[in-house]
Amino acid sequence: MGKRGWAKLAKYAGLVILLILFGVLVTINKSNQCCSPDKPPQGAITNTNTAVPLAGQVDNPLAIALKSGQPVVADFGRGTCIPCKMMKPILDELKATYKGRAEVFIFDIDEYSDLTEQYGINLIPTQIFFDKAGKEVMRHEGFFPKEEIVNKLKELGVN
Repeated sequence: MGKRGWAKLAKYAGLVILLILFGVLVTINKSNQCCSPDKPPQGAITNTNTAVPLAGQVDNPLAIALKSGQPVVADFGRGTCIPCKMMKPILDELKATYKGRAEVFIFDIDEYSDLTEQYGINLIPTQIFFDKAGKEVMRHEGFFPKEEIVNKLKELGVN
């Protein structure tokens, strides 16, 4: 094979490598930002019931919590979403740690579709922070590290 043949082969090999890298980057991006609430991933099991309503308050536990006089963190997600799965143990730990000082909820967007629509959730996971008066003060989309959630709770007066 002459110089021209090798140059042509190298050009095509470079193009193939670029396409593979692009595919890898797209895959990584999709796993970081799971999906929109309207379109579950193909083959998804959607009824995961990650939010446990308070006894006797099946309709809207968030509305009740917002009247509690405590800051509230509401996480909207789906049990099949990778970043949502990563958030669950963090939120479960914070719920136990801040019991009696703040309310922490995990709402499955399929189980609580009315709340999902009411709060305009466009991407999961989405965390919404409410102050003691029940006013939304911050919204975050995607994975949110524990330290940043703790800092936000401190800003809201939770020790």
